[in-house]
Amino acid sequence: MFAEDDIERRRVERKAADRAYNDALTALDRAVPRVTDLPHPPVEYDESQLPLLNERWRVATADPAAGLTGWRRRVAMAIWRVAGPAFDRQQAFNAALVDHLNRNVAAHRANRQSIEATIGAMHGELEKLETFHTTLVLYLQTITRFVDTKDRSEHIATLANLTSAGLAGVAAVIAVWKAGVVAALAPVIGYDRAAEIAHLARNRDLTLKEATLKLGYLSAEDFDRLVNPYKMAHPEG
Repeated sequence: MFAEDDIERRRVERKAADRAYNDALTALDRAVPRVTDLPHPPVEYDESQLPLLNERWRVATADPAAGLTGWRRRVAMAIWRVAGPAFDRQQAFNAALVDHLNRNVAAHRANRQSIEATIGAMHGELEKLETFHTTLVLYLQTITRFVDTKDRSEHIATLANLTSAGLAGVAAVIAVWKAGVVAALAPVIGYDRAAEIAHLARNRDLTLKEATLKLGYLSAEDFDRLVNPYKMAHPEG
């Protein structure tokens, strides 16, 4: 058997362990990550002006004096020789710019699609993580109740075993007592009558004294004189 101070120490340790476990479970519940709003993907690349730029990037024609004859053509060509290089440079710049814009359309589209897919995947993984942590907390809460009920079941089983053992012990004591009573009566009324008293008491759920009186083998006074618990426990006294 445990000493009282040992039992109290174990009780205190149990309470401390329960409190620490509950605190840890509460901290885990509070630490469950929540899905937050992720940034939206960038707006789509504006391609609305590209068709117009592709149509109008040219600022000069191959023949700047086309459609002109005579002195008009000669004057136009003279002017072009002065202004033409500037227009050519502008046209080359326009061509390079439009080509650059056209080349980057596919890249801008792919970048946006990639960012949008990445954000969607991150959001999905965060939702899975939140679900996992929530499930983990619920599991720990469930197993806590399971362990508690298992402990109670073990306690109940222990009490049942102790009760069964106690009842068996009581039954054994009663059997010994009845055997002693029969042994005390047999020398006076005979073994057969003493056995008959025992059978009647067992079958009718009577005390040995009630069975004896019912059969009329002894009076109450004679029964009490013969069946003396002290004398039966101390036959030499």
